Amino acid sequence: MILCWILALMMVPFVCAEPQGYCKPDCTQPPPSLQVVNPYNCHQYYLCGPDQTPLGPLNCSEGEIFSNIDNKCIPGSRCDNLCSGQCRYTCGDPDGPDEMGDRYDSSVFYTCDDNRKRHPQHCPTKQFFDGLKCQKDEAKGCACKPFCSVDDVGKFVIDPTDCTNYYFCVQEGTPDSRFTCADGTNFDIMSGECLATAPCFKLCINAVQPNGCIDRYTCLSTGNHPKCVQRCDHHFYQCHSSDLGHIIQETKCLDSALYYHPDNSQCVKREDCPYPDPGV
Repeated sequence: MILCWILALMMVPFVCAEPQGYCKPDCTQPPPSLQVVNPYNCHQYYLCGPDQTPLGPLNCSEGEIFSNIDNKCIPGSRCDNLCSGQCRYTCGDPDGPDEMGDRYDSSVFYTCDDNRKRHPQHCPTKQFFDGLKCQKDEAKGCACKPFCSVDDVGKFVIDPTDCTNYYFCVQEGTPDSRFTCADGTNFDIMSGECLATAPCFKLCINAVQPNGCIDRYTCLSTGNHPKCVQRCDHHFYQCHSSDLGHIIQETKCLDSALYYHPDNSQCVKREDCPYPDPGV
């Protein structure tokens, strides 16, 4: 709630939301069992110490999973991790996975050694690191996501996909509330303000959003390009030589019943497009 008061005093229009940050075992209100799930592994749990410090993780017995309802290990083999795919970019947090994502390239990830140094690794061709593993859906990749480092806490940071948007950092991790600069201004990464004189500093170009689509497209080559990578949508981007280096608006298939096929650059019937709809 501190964020709400800060932004209110600054007269910034906003919607107040509780910060998410990184997923961590929560012992702030421990259950009677004094056990809480490991957000990254539902076959493990933490013990809550007297000072609300999570101790662990500890493994459930073979053939058991940890129940968030009973707050204990119960018989079972399948369960869903609360924070599956949560992206991290720094080494040294014992509560998280051993691999870290790359801020700007989802095909790259890092392993951490005992000295908190990162060692780059590469996913197989056409696979993308989602915070835990390499998989085939680029929309789930870790690149180009808003992120607050320890040094960013208490400051504004730019949206890596749009120089007119920014976030306020309450804590390390993923910020919640996004804000937009006034018309005619861009977010200045040096001053942390929206300025008319600030250039549009693009950290990520043509980033695939969580819904599987590219909402802000810059032409890098001529021709037709899918708006939604690995998704079936009616729209695509059409780049001419005069558009190179510029942001353009989407184009729609002439027949509203057709969908743009991301692989063959043609408008086809829905049953001929092998991918799910945006947002799936």
